Amino acid sequence: MNAAPPSIAKRRVRFVMLLGFGTLVTSLAWTGWVLRSQAADKSLASSPAPVSLSDQAMVCTAYVDTERGLIPLYPLLPGRVLKVPVYEGDQVRAGQVVLQMEDTEAATQLRRAQNDLERARDQWKQAQKAPEEYQSLVNQQKLAIAAKKAEFEANQELANMAKRIHDNKTVGNMVRDEELNAALKKAAALENALKVEEEKFKQLQLQDPSFKIREAQRDREDKELQLKRAQYALEQCTVKAPIDGTIVRLFANPGEVLGSQPRQPAILLCPKGPRIIRAEVDQEFANRIAIDQVATIQDDTGNNGTWTGKVRRVGDVFLHRRGSMPEMYPTNESRTLECIIQLDEGQPPLRVNQKMRVLLRKL
Repeated sequence: MNAAPPSIAKRRVRFVMLLGFGTLVTSLAWTGWVLRSQAADKSLASSPAPVSLSDQAMVCTAYVDTERGLIPLYPLLPGRVLKVPVYEGDQVRAGQVVLQMEDTEAATQLRRAQNDLERARDQWKQAQKAPEEYQSLVNQQKLAIAAKKAEFEANQELANMAKRIHDNKTVGNMVRDEELNAALKKAAALENALKVEEEKFKQLQLQDPSFKIREAQRDREDKELQLKRAQYALEQCTVKAPIDGTIVRLFANPGEVLGSQPRQPAILLCPKGPRIIRAEVDQEFANRIAIDQVATIQDDTGNNGTWTGKVRRVGDVFLHRRGSMPEMYPTNESRTLECIIQLDEGQPPLRVNQKMRVLLRKL
């Protein structure tokens, strides 16, 4: 046989080499695909099994909360923060002091209110004697009228006698004209004085001796209310925890001045108690919600386990999502129906404001 030409031999060698290289690449690609498939199978086996949606009525967004929600604490009056005796994460009891404001002005107002009340009480005690004082004035005025009347009558007799003597020319002791005029004027003056005393008595009778008592009583009550107000203002310089709970955030520090219209609370308190789930249901699914409906709850990331519970309460009003700030001209008119889900007992704890995914089963 004749040997193949050199050019043909070279082409055969190249073909064999390309065929071997292709086989090697294909083998490597197949091996990589197999390894990736095995790793994916292991990853799926280790991740939590998703909840089946075959028997679910709907899925909605929810947040972990307490029945009362987070409680913002503010001082009633503006002023300077004196001290903050708690720290974030502290457990506090109802009535425990969590913030102390500067109270110099409030203490001064309280002392003034106490002094005003003491004066009002003294005046009220004095007013209790008003009926006796009134009766004494009445008696004095009666005596004054009697005295003026007796003086007037006596002088009137003298004036009449002087007039008779003056008019009788046969009498030896004559009364001059000027003496008669003087006697008549004095009698008229005494008559007017008697009328003045009688008018004073009428005016005295128009007075109500119990008025001073009532006026003093009202003034004392006003001062008592002012004292209570001053005491309340002083008490409000001390902010106390309204309920057992945990300090989750502090927004105030000693020396800081808090205004009358704060944009944020001084302290944020998380009440002690069981956690609930606040689910936000869109209007199109609202008719699927019912009391005692079984709920399955998952963390929104899907990696932190599963909880169970039941619908305990369903809202009667569609509102903007809880926590959103009201706007004068809202651009988002979306409203949701809130339903409260009570968690079953014996499950791992949840954190407030933790975002959850709720799956409600059909009844």
